Amino acid sequence: MGGRLTMKIIKAMRGVSSMIAAGLVLPLAVSIAASQETVNLADVPGQPIDAAWYRYGNAQYGIQADIPAEGYVYELSEAGDELSLDSADGERSISVYGSQDVDPRLTGNELKLAFAALAAAQIDAMRLGGIEVTQEHIEPFWFEVSATDATYLYYQKGLVSEHCPTLTANLWIKFPVEAQSTFDEVAKRMSQTLSIECAAQ
Repeated sequence: MGGRLTMKIIKAMRGVSSMIAAGLVLPLAVSIAASQETVNLADVPGQPIDAAWYRYGNAQYGIQADIPAEGYVYELSEAGDELSLDSADGERSISVYGSQDVDPRLTGNELKLAFAALAAAQIDAMRLGGIEVTQEHIEPFWFEVSATDATYLYYQKGLVSEHCPTLTANLWIKFPVEAQSTFDEVAKRMSQTLSIECAAQ
């Protein structure tokens, strides 16, 4: 959980305050010690796909993503915004979470600009945290970034729906560098299946 928590702290402390001042994004309520409950996979909202994968569905945030079906401890946040997966040794961490980052009053080009600014701030936060960004893409309604340091590989993706910009879907993955092939497989599958639809407010 350390890598994911580090990213959230960096996100809270760097870059975002200037966008709040400019009215581009909403202030983030980042909880450093959010309450989470350990659950069995069968208790995670969604349905099994096969022995290796499970389709997670968060109705509160309208988020879906395929998650590994074995080899992890599963935790759901008390607020219902986050599903965390951690290996028993703590070396592999995955988080799928919803957040309210972009001002819901924005539409069209303003929404694109605001989300692009948010994405750029998160990528800059990685660099400020001493993580080497190896690949980045920022598109109108989604972004992704791959990064590394001496010990871990990181992947982050965020996306927003053009039709209901109140919420964003986020994916965060941290694996040890020696697990490159598994990291690539998990990141590819989860990135391709991460989606967000308008959720009931």
